[in-house]
Amino acid sequence: MEGCFSCFYYNAKKEVSCLERRKKQILDKIACLQRDIVYAEEDQEKHERLIARHQALRRSLRTELRELAENVDELHQSHDNLSSQVQESKLQLEEIGAARDRLKDQVAAEALELQVVEVECKRASLDLESAREEKEQVEAQVMRQREENDALRAEYERASMEAATIRAKMMAAKEETDEATKALKDLIEGLGTLTSAPPKVLTIDANHERLTRVLVTGPPEVVKVPVPSAPGRADLLSPRARSRCSPDSSTPVHGSKTPRTPSMMPKFRGKSLSPPFRSGSGVRSPTPVTARSPTPTSGPPGTRSASEGPPSAGEDAVSQARRCLREIEKQHGFKSKQAMNACTELALQLEEFTPATKEAGQLLRRAFEGSIEMFGKDDLQTLTTVNNLAVYLDNIGEKEEALGLYRWARDGRLKQLGPSHPYTLDSTYNLACFLLYDNQLAEAWQAFTEARDGCVECFGWNHQGTLDCTERMVDILEAEGKLDEAVQLCKELLSRSQDMQHSKDNPQKMRALVTLGSLLAAAGRMSEAEPCFRQAVEECSRTFGADDPYTIDAIFNLAVSLEDQGKLSEAEKHYKAAADGRTRAFGTDHVDTLHAEQALMMCRSAIQGQ
Repeated sequence: MEGCFSCFYYNAKKEVSCLERRKKQILDKIACLQRDIVYAEEDQEKHERLIARHQALRRSLRTELRELAENVDELHQSHDNLSSQVQESKLQLEEIGAARDRLKDQVAAEALELQVVEVECKRASLDLESAREEKEQVEAQVMRQREENDALRAEYERASMEAATIRAKMMAAKEETDEATKALKDLIEGLGTLTSAPPKVLTIDANHERLTRVLVTGPPEVVKVPVPSAPGRADLLSPRARSRCSPDSSTPVHGSKTPRTPSMMPKFRGKSLSPPFRSGSGVRSPTPVTARSPTPTSGPPGTRSASEGPPSAGEDAVSQARRCLREIEKQHGFKSKQAMNACTELALQLEEFTPATKEAGQLLRRAFEGSIEMFGKDDLQTLTTVNNLAVYLDNIGEKEEALGLYRWARDGRLKQLGPSHPYTLDSTYNLACFLLYDNQLAEAWQAFTEARDGCVECFGWNHQGTLDCTERMVDILEAEGKLDEAVQLCKELLSRSQDMQHSKDNPQKMRALVTLGSLLAAAGRMSEAEPCFRQAVEECSRTFGADDPYTIDAIFNLAVSLEDQGKLSEAEKHYKAAADGRTRAFGTDHVDTLHAEQALMMCRSAIQGQ
């Protein structure tokens, strides 16, 4: 029993020692594992840091790759643009080569013409010699004619002396008639008292007195102010600028720079949509008015009085006006009313043939100063001379003095005649045009508004003056960049123009169509601008013909609108029509023709690029 216990104890002790060794080993393994865990955690932190750095590096590499891809795309686009530019340059070089060949042909043709001209010069020298001989004969005839004229002048002076004698006899007869009338009146009154006749004899007597007075002194001067009618198509489209007529004169006072007023319309001009007017340019600059001329609201040109007599053969209007001025100065005096009117008449004739001459300015200033001295600053006759002088000074560039006179004429007529009188509308419109061209847009807008309101009250909404004021107000809104308001007002203008009589051939309607299309294009609304240009092409083709420059400009505008919308095929067709029309109208070397050909070439390049 004890032996078994000792064996069991020994075995147990042996097992305990084994277990202790094993425990120690396990503890050692645990310590090693803990060290490994610590090392692993450190390695994990290192790897995480490495992973973070790698991720940041990866993101930066991706960003660089995207930038490189964008740069590559930009380089591809640049390459494509350069390729298209090279193609365009090649086309331009071909055009230049063709133009050079044409110039060579022209030089050769001109050389041949030069030889022909040399031969003609020799012939002309021979003709000149014969002409000199004829000149000598004509001079001899002129001398004979002068002698005959001297004889006629002497007869005219004798006739003048006889007329003066007859005039004196007429005055004496008038005095005798007055005395006889007075005696007859006294006799009739005495007879009426004796017979108690009714007083109707006095009425007959009064009529006799009135009739005698009219025959002796003539009718009183009356300034008629007829309402102007709308100008006809021939006047509107005439290449010669219309100009103002003074109330007391039959000749226009202003030259080609005279400001326009409500009822006079300028020559119709199409507005080009060439680039700066494309849709991406923002604001379209308003079309300048090339000629300013006022409305004839002061009445149609006056007829020449019977006392002046018909103009003699070979005597032009200027020389006749000079002769009238000299005769009036002799008869009525240098500072008389008749002399002031004659000064104005001569100035008007000078302005008609040679605008802005120094002599015309001196005559207008003489009439101005003489009217102030005779009638005062606020008289209507003085205000007429103020207005004439203001327009003359405006034409020669004396802007500051012209502006003061414009205001003077407008304020004086406004005070004397009211805001809706035609004379007041003339002055208001002149002032408004001056302010517009001087870039004083706010005050110009107010003046045009006053002029339009006065035209509406005086003539109605569909009158030419009302529509012209509205058109200038559209230009002001456009210059201020208010394109939406300008479009709305231009639509109203177009509607009013369509309501006019003979609206099918009305240039006002055509201008409104082109202006509305240009405004819509400047605002980027090309799809709305296209119908306006199409209608303008139809109207111009029907009114002026297919080869008229206005029709060609309308076709070019339509082509630009179609190109901006991406309708390149149709745009190419209209560009070609515009280029061919301008070639026929102006020739191959004209700037408008070259512009149309360049636009056609660019459109074709864009079609090939597709």
